[in-house]
Amino acid sequence: MLSPDMQWVLIVRGFGGKWSFPKGKMNQNEDLFECAAREVYEETGFDIRPVASREYYIDHISRLSDCLRRDRLYIVPNVDYCTSFDPKTSYEIKEIAWFGVNDLPEHKNDTSARAVTQLGGCANDFFLLFPFLR
Repeated sequence: MLSPDMQWVLIVRGFGGKWSFPKGKMNQNEDLFECAAREVYEETGFDIRPVASREYYIDHISRLSDCLRRDRLYIVPNVDYCTSFDPKTSYEIKEIAWFGVNDLPEHKNDTSARAVTQLGGCANDFFLLFPFLR
């Protein structure tokens, strides 16, 4: 989810301490967009269906042993920065925050990224974002 000026991105932190875009596993017979909408709603309390497009996404393909894995990130623009978020799951999401798009680390050694220096953590706390930030 991106702010109207496209300068801020919403990410979530799980109880494991890692930051990511809202994500999850597909249910049987669920398409990619419906899975994304459900997961975003469960993890943030925000329904992206009225504002998102099925055609606006980034795919990342990676190889795991003998098979290929596809992760799809739907781009949801124009989410008001003042939106109130309320996770619908228990013990899954510890924190929800807006970060400057240009403040996020792009790789595990990116120690100068503003998000890392402000939080006092390490760039690797954001490793789930890396495939989509490049």
